[in-house]
Amino acid sequence: MGKIEFDKKTGKLILPPSILKDKEEESQGIVFTKVQVNVNNPAIAQLKVKIGEKLDNSEEILKKIKDLSKKFIDLRQSSVEAKIIPSERLLIVEARSSWKMYSFLSELASYLRENLNDYKILVRGSWAKGDPFLE
Repeated sequence: MGKIEFDKKTGKLILPPSILKDKEEESQGIVFTKVQVNVNNPAIAQLKVKIGEKLDNSEEILKKIKDLSKKFIDLRQSSVEAKIIPSERLLIVEARSSWKMYSFLSELASYLRENLNDYKILVRGSWAKGDPFLE
């Protein structure tokens, strides 16, 4: 890892090329972020799906992701308590209080990835217990 550098004129941090490349990829694709909200009872995990800033049809993409998520949840008829939280350029699927929630969210991520193959999908983050989702 290199040293931290700052712009001499502005004093702002100069990001390394690898981070700039990651940020560029994120702006042109869809980012799945695995978030552990709470480990204790009730355990809560989220799959955040963020649409990159450079994708023009973000509302259409979010609608498709929301519809796919609802379809997946309905098809599974799972014991996992899940809810969908929409926001601008972001959709959050939250699961809680079940030992199956990690596999449920991982399978949802795989299902979305299969159905969104026109877009570059990036995966970030991890859950606290067992993460079977392979990138």
